[in-house]
Amino acid sequence: MKTVTLTTCNDVVEANLIVGRLKNEGIYAFTTNENSTTVMPHYNNMFGAGVQIVVLQQDLQKAKEIIEPDINKKILCPECGSDNIKFGLGHNVFKTLFFVILSAISFIPMGNIKTKCICCNCKHEFRL
Repeated sequence: MKTVTLTTCNDVVEANLIVGRLKNEGIYAFTTNENSTTVMPHYNNMFGAGVQIVVLQQDLQKAKEIIEPDINKKILCPECGSDNIKFGLGHNVFKTLFFVILSAISFIPMGNIKTKCICCNCKHEFRL
């Protein structure tokens, strides 16, 4: 029986909720990288790491159908309600790039380097 990664979550709670939902539907699922994500959460956004949800390959399509409504939610701007959203470093690009360079030189990950959502209509900047 071959296993495949279904999705990756940013925290353990979200991953365990999805695993519980899949198990309620009769799909065998488990998580990986729980400890490293809990101990070193600042690496999640920098390296794309996180808690991975793994399912059997034969159950992959059914599992995707079950969690699809949660993953494909539209992101709306809290100010104007628009769904015309882009992702980026935000308005302070130079400050963010400074922290990236400082992080690379000092070998210390900076936890504040996260992707932000920017509304293309009203230019409001927010995080999920």
